[in-house]
Amino acid sequence: MKRAFLFLISLLSVFSFGQNFKGIVVDVFSLSVADVYVYNLSSEEHSHTNELGKFSLMKANVGIL
Repeated sequence: MKRAFLFLISLLSVFSFGQNFKGIVVDVFSLSVADVYVYNLSSEEHSHTNELGKFSLMKANVGIL
C-alpha cells in the first residue's frame, strides 16, 4: 500500500509541473515556416513561430489529455 501511494504521488508530480518546450516548424521541403500559431491542448498555452520557424511554450504539460 505504501509503494502504491508513493507511486501515485510521484505520478501526480509529473503532471503538475510544467516544462518549457521548444521546437521548429518546417514544411515538406524542410524549410522553416514563419507566423504559425502553435497551441498546446493540455495547458491551453499558445505561441507563434518566428521568422526561423522557432517557437517556445512555457507551460507544456506532459501526459495524456
